[in-house]
Amino acid sequence: MSLQQHARHDPLTGLYNRMELDDRLEQALHTADQHQRLLAVAMLDLDNFKVINEKLGRLAGDQILVEFSQRIQKSLRSHDIIFRMGGDEFVLLIENLERWADLEVVMERIRMTLDRAFTVNQSELRIQASIGVTVYPLDDGKARDIIHHADLALHQAKRHKTAQFYTLYDPSSFYDPNTPQIIARQQRFRALLAEHVVTLYQPIIHTPSGRIHELEALARLEENGILLETGEFLPWLAAEDRRKLSCTVLEQAARQWRLWQDAGQSVSIAVNFEPQDLLLEEVIQSIENTLLRFQMPAGQLIIEVLEGDEFLDYASAKAQLGRLKELGVRIALDDLGTAYASLLRLKDYPFDAVKLDQAFSRHLEKRPRDLHFLASMLEMANGLGVELIVEGIENAEVFSAVTALGIRQVQGYAISRPISAGEISQRFLGQQISMQSSSSSLLVSFARFLVLAKGLRAVLQSMPQSINVQLTCDNLSCPLYPLMNIIPSLREQRAQLQQVIADIVGNHLSSEYSMEIYDHLTANILNAMAAHITAQS
Repeated sequence: MSLQQHARHDPLTGLYNRMELDDRLEQALHTADQHQRLLAVAMLDLDNFKVINEKLGRLAGDQILVEFSQRIQKSLRSHDIIFRMGGDEFVLLIENLERWADLEVVMERIRMTLDRAFTVNQSELRIQASIGVTVYPLDDGKARDIIHHADLALHQAKRHKTAQFYTLYDPSSFYDPNTPQIIARQQRFRALLAEHVVTLYQPIIHTPSGRIHELEALARLEENGILLETGEFLPWLAAEDRRKLSCTVLEQAARQWRLWQDAGQSVSIAVNFEPQDLLLEEVIQSIENTLLRFQMPAGQLIIEVLEGDEFLDYASAKAQLGRLKELGVRIALDDLGTAYASLLRLKDYPFDAVKLDQAFSRHLEKRPRDLHFLASMLEMANGLGVELIVEGIENAEVFSAVTALGIRQVQGYAISRPISAGEISQRFLGQQISMQSSSSSLLVSFARFLVLAKGLRAVLQSMPQSINVQLTCDNLSCPLYPLMNIIPSLREQRAQLQQVIADIVGNHLSSEYSMEIYDHLTANILNAMAAHITAQS
């Protein structure tokens, strides 16, 4: 239940996330049919938020996102819901609308609240938002179609600003694949696929050694000297075009692997494929042929499969993944956490690694309690015999904390953004990366004590007589000792914990009662540390 609670909430704003939206939207559609009411689905994001982030910094950007979500929430009625999809993108479910005018009232409230300036770093900042709206049952699509239609309306709102505060989805202009605008955009990106695919690489660091053993290959399209990111072109590509893109990236990555290998630099490369592509014989054959052409050992290729319930529901999915495993290819489940049910079925599929969605690792420096969740995920991954890769590591302190937690593979901007193969060669291959934060970091101490408390508990339960109390609680090895002047309450709590450990080892307390006291004390210590870290941030 704790894992599911984390999986369904955005760690920054506390709002429901994309996973919860799927369930809530299905319920809302059913309720709208049952009571014959209108249901509005609105997708909105902040204009030029990337520029704001770059100028003011991520902390200021996060502050804006939190305040933005709070303002929107206050504008909604009690039964309406706001979700954070990621980044600066949000979705609203506006239910139980008797008439069109009810929607207008809600949208006017949102407009009025966003007219007020945001205060950032003691300065006022005016921020505009773009909103796309679709209304059921006027839009009679399925749940996924409805989200897509709201997204199309959002893109239209961003491209063509009008006097109206939001843009309503119009199937005659959006959904018809034969409209000149849609055709032109598809042809534009399809033409770039022929000769303008550029593959960048983002390193994944092996924390025990500090070396790069694996890279993720990421697609870009080059247009007039500018590299377009996937979010700018993937939505406009047909399934066949996206499949072609994945195969092109695979070929470029394999060719680059051969160049590195010939230069004496060995590294594994991960390439993303959409789940449905792996059900096709031609894709499996293309992967096998590419490995043969470049004489790339299958074990140095990782196929990253985006998590999705539908894919894992296919009977043929397991067989196709099994074929890749027979070739020797490693398989990773990407963005774990967006569909929690998949986690429970990992034991049935031949995954070698799982990549934890960055929503669970970002802002750890402000949300230290999330380290409990990462520790649980690591324990589960170890139990399943798969490697856990944590994405979204954005600074040295978080890097050190997750390393202290025992996580062996991490990826994120703290290490590097996606960069060219040449930069990878110069900066990373064959070199040891050092990213240690301050030894006095409270977040790192939190992680160290969390690991110590878990490990010590297991030994106290099974072999208490093997513990040397004096050595275990020695000032030099105890992560709490350097913090007692910073957090005074830790001094007494540490002394109490040492006494409880001595009582358990000396068999002075009943096993059940002593472990209850131990759990209570360690929880209080972790809570005190977390409260101090949160207050500082």
